[in-house]
Amino acid sequence: MRPLSCEEVPGVVDAELRRAVPSTWRVERKGRTRWEVIPDAVAAEAACSPLRSYEVHALGHDVVVTHGNTDAGALTVERLARAATMIRVEVHPICAITLADCLRHVFARNAPNVYGFT
Repeated sequence: MRPLSCEEVPGVVDAELRRAVPSTWRVERKGRTRWEVIPDAVAAEAACSPLRSYEVHALGHDVVVTHGNTDAGALTVERLARAATMIRVEVHPICAITLADCLRHVFARNAPNVYGFT
């Protein structure tokens, strides 16, 4: 099995991201290498509340998922230094762990970003 090229990674991320999320979540592609994942999209559309979402970026052979960030409160170092998890996109013929597995792990253990307070 040959390694993925950087040009192939966004297509793999798109497919695996859609496999990783429950049917009630919405995945919106925001460009060639960026996605917004909105948990429980139906409830989010009905509520007049701040946007809760994860941002996913394909950067070379890495996928970066931002989570747990907010725009509430004063502008501080904590707000500027955004929390994220980086996942290396690699193909191992003997590895049973998929990118979708890794994304599900990140979503299950980290709260979404919450924006729209300011």
